[in-house]
Amino acid sequence: FFKAYNVKFKDKYIENLQKLVDTLPAEINKLQEESPSSDAASKKIQSDLKNKMKALDDATADLQKWNEKNFAKLTDEEKSLFYRAFVVNKNDANYRSISSIKYDDNGKEREVTVPKGDVLHQFRADVNSGKLPTVSWLAGPQNFSDHPSAPWYGAWLVSEVMDILTKNPEVWKKTIFIVTYDENDGYYDHVVPFSIPDNTKPETGKVSKGIDTEVEHVRLANELKQGVPEKGAREAPIGLGFRVPMLIASPWSRGGKVNSQVFDHTSTLQFLEEFVNRKYNKNIRIENISEWRRTICGNLTSAFTPFDAASEKLPFLQRDAFVETIFNAKFKEEPKISKAVTDADLKNVELNTNFANVMSQQEKGIRKACALPYQLASEGALLSDKKSFRIKMSASTKLFGKTAVGAPFTVYAPAKFKAGEQEQICRNWNFAVKADDELTYNWPLEAFEDEKYHLRLNGPNGFFREFLGTANDPLLSISANHELNRLTIVPTGNIKLLIKNEGSKAISFQVNDLAYKKGMIKKTIAANGEDTIVLDLKSSFGWYDFEITANTFASFSQRFAGRIETGKETYTDPLMGRV
Repeated sequence: FFKAYNVKFKDKYIENLQKLVDTLPAEINKLQEESPSSDAASKKIQSDLKNKMKALDDATADLQKWNEKNFAKLTDEEKSLFYRAFVVNKNDANYRSISSIKYDDNGKEREVTVPKGDVLHQFRADVNSGKLPTVSWLAGPQNFSDHPSAPWYGAWLVSEVMDILTKNPEVWKKTIFIVTYDENDGYYDHVVPFSIPDNTKPETGKVSKGIDTEVEHVRLANELKQGVPEKGAREAPIGLGFRVPMLIASPWSRGGKVNSQVFDHTSTLQFLEEFVNRKYNKNIRIENISEWRRTICGNLTSAFTPFDAASEKLPFLQRDAFVETIFNAKFKEEPKISKAVTDADLKNVELNTNFANVMSQQEKGIRKACALPYQLASEGALLSDKKSFRIKMSASTKLFGKTAVGAPFTVYAPAKFKAGEQEQICRNWNFAVKADDELTYNWPLEAFEDEKYHLRLNGPNGFFREFLGTANDPLLSISANHELNRLTIVPTGNIKLLIKNEGSKAISFQVNDLAYKKGMIKKTIAANGEDTIVLDLKSSFGWYDFEITANTFASFSQRFAGRIETGKETYTDPLMGRV
């Protein structure tokens, strides 16, 4: 990746090499002339001498390769890539100069350091002159990056970029502005990232055929080979990281909508593939994006809707005034938001799973939500020998065709689970299902404590299934799928339950809504009979959360939660939004 840009031809790098070649000989001579006073001092001198001599050899060798003469030998394409990689603000007269703002804070004089020049000088010039490339990457300076190690001035940078892009309607009408954080910087995320199983260890999960899991694993042998100390070396899947914010601003993504499809940092690259291939009739494919990531991480296209030419005057931020407000935060008292949790609070949580009194609550309200290309399903049932429980996971393409995507799933056994001689609590398995595929996986009942199975399955955007029971479960087969309009064969937004009684006796069961106040449905199915139940999800915008239990089978329950996709925009979860 760096090789294509020939980064070592950068003038600053060559200047540094020359500085090393000029100064290191004298430093080496000085070390050679020293008379150590002890064995320890002698060892240190020899070590320093060895390092400096190596640095001199490396710098001399690099100067032979990275110089103006060799740069001239590059092709025009290589030179173009090099120049485009290093577009900075050097044409700004105040480049890398600083200034200060003095202001009055309720009678106290404050002073804060700010850039004297324009940190967006070249970007602003390229936009105004019509020379902005098809694809541009902007990296904010440290103090405008929103890293926790710097004040949160980053909002001004985003505001200023938007101001620059929207000033000229001819520029904005063909622009997509994507803002992404490079990593989570240690902030807490309550959602566990999806990960990948190991094909060499079937007990870790399963993936669709054609997905190579090896490229997504760090092996212990490789860690040691790369010089990682044995104490710190480890073997593990790479998987996805903790979530970071992504903002997409464009005439195709207006309205402040929420998109909850699974994305990662390769999604931006996948979007560029899609964009460039369609616009320029190319066939570009980035080879170092693994098939696993392409299966579970989208290409951002679900965030876009038809072009909207509406013109709105946005309240862009003024830099100095905004910097003052952020800088003032350091002089304020810490907010008094901590609260002691009492034994009574904990008892209330234990009895009612009500966290309202002990945890901060999400801001009330819902937002429009993008249509997502998921048609996911998952069912679970005992095998005929009643010794194992099987879960099926699928990602269909019947409703959304070529735009339909695959999905990751994580299954947890929250109680004790025994594998061989090891017993674990909250054991987990990872899965990845390609679009138009399905997977099945079996769990032996003998591995669960008292042979009472308990499994929870998590998928994208709140997709959730929970299965509890024993070998004495009722012989019920339960599936939950889209209800389709009989005439148009398009999804209605409701969910259709198909429940089959495969036993020789009638079974009475209940469907109990757990979140959206739709009450309880009670039914009885005759022996070898079946019943279809349609759950109306209009008032909950396609979101559902219900549990199915059966009379006289106290250990048995199956829970289904998530959102039914219809290909149309909807709203975020009203339960989570407390509306």
